[in-house]
Amino acid sequence: MKTSPPLHIPAHSSLHFAFRIARNTVLVAFVLLAWQPTSTAQDQDRWHCRAQQLLNDGSPSIKPLFAAVTDRFNATDLGYDGDIGLTTFSLTGSIERSDLEALLAFKAIELAGLQCTSNSGGTITVGTEPYPFHYDTGDAVVDDAQYQTAKSTWIERNPARYAQMNAKDDAAK
Repeated sequence: MKTSPPLHIPAHSSLHFAFRIARNTVLVAFVLLAWQPTSTAQDQDRWHCRAQQLLNDGSPSIKPLFAAVTDRFNATDLGYDGDIGLTTFSLTGSIERSDLEALLAFKAIELAGLQCTSNSGGTITVGTEPYPFHYDTGDAVVDDAQYQTAKSTWIERNPARYAQMNAKDDAAK
């Protein structure tokens, strides 16, 4: 069997440089395709938080709380239900109990409690558990059932707070 001599490309020819560039490009492409980053945005926890405002005769502005959670946590999806004093917000990343304790101690607005639940199943509660929030996941039957269960459980645990909320509702009518 006759073999052909190895291909010899002179070291300083343009063909040699083109070959080296093509080889390096293929190597870089392979490394980039094979490389998996250890942490991506999808790997980070997504937290859904509720802050229960103390209900009183005055209506303190919720703006300081919105500013605090936006500045400290880059919170998104801010919401407020003034009838029950419930503020909701979401954040991505990590949150510690001490972070929530600092918000609970925030004197610009009086809070009864905070609770954050992550998409990975972790929950952190400080103070009184806030009133449940109806999350919309796209499955109305499951969403409604989960909300009704959470609401019933909350009312059983917090009858005085629920009575206070109803008294405020009755006074508004």
